[in-house]
Amino acid sequence: MRIGFDLDGVIRPANLALLRAIDKTCVETHWYYESLQPQLHPAFFLAEDKDECYIISIQRATSDEANLTKRWCKKFFPQYRLIILEDEHTDKDWKNPSEVYRRWNEKKAESINALNLDVYFEDNPGVVVELRKKCPNTKIIQYGGRLNKD
Repeated sequence: MRIGFDLDGVIRPANLALLRAIDKTCVETHWYYESLQPQLHPAFFLAEDKDECYIISIQRATSDEANLTKRWCKKFFPQYRLIILEDEHTDKDWKNPSEVYRRWNEKKAESINALNLDVYFEDNPGVVVELRKKCPNTKIIQYGGRLNKD
């Protein structure tokens, strides 16, 4: 099987409020990412040596976030393929979050369909609903701590 996992909120804990506060204060995010431990290990869902694993994340390419994510995944999951979908969102874009999420849903759906994933784990209920519409050949499973569609 080909199995995909969203990174933040599924494999890695996601404290969005803290990350936004860090971004606004221009404090280095290195300490935050380097201190995180995985909250889920994909190996629990994989058949040894038979399944392919993909970790998918949307990141700002112009930020240090993508490089930190690559290092973090290499440290904990070097055997799995990391797919970083680039998005150039800014603070101004968050005035219309539905547009940001729409772009993210499109990028994730394109990637899931291109990879021909059998299963994909996502923590955001709103994203789950959209991916189920856009990825009919993939079982989209909600997994993680978010309870609302934001």
